[in-house]
Amino acid sequence: MTSTRRGPRGGGTQRERRPGVWEVRIPLGPDPVTGRTRHRSVTVHGTTADAARVRTELRAERAERVGPGWLPPGPLITVGELLGAWLAAEHPWKPSTVVGYWSTVKALLGDAVAELRVMSLSPRVVRDRVEAWARAGVSPAVAAARVRVLRSAVG
Repeated sequence: MTSTRRGPRGGGTQRERRPGVWEVRIPLGPDPVTGRTRHRSVTVHGTTADAARVRTELRAERAERVGPGWLPPGPLITVGELLGAWLAAEHPWKPSTVVGYWSTVKALLGDAVAELRVMSLSPRVVRDRVEAWARAGVSPAVAAARVRVLRSAVG
């Protein structure tokens, strides 16, 4: 196995897993919940130059995604702030999906969960919110949609 080739800090790495098969890793930035750096890993079949080209393309793609809507990571970000940034990010969603997510996020922003810190979300907190929604007359299907949106935004 060939050793890791590192570029400038944050530029990613590439290493040969076996002859002609390369692993290219690019840091995506910190996870908003844990603060730990997330990575994207891609397998490239080819030469060292092929792996370097893919690494350059992934770095350029990452640079395009990090824009003015980017939120700083940390323990102080609220669920509402995260939901707003999540919707503002570019996604390959169909228009009907966008409308459904906007509707669900709008309901979540009006709920007490929006004021919570993302780090304080736990299964117990989510179960408590689902129970509160049920008491308020929210159907199980709508509650499940809210949980799916929370899970997607946090994940």
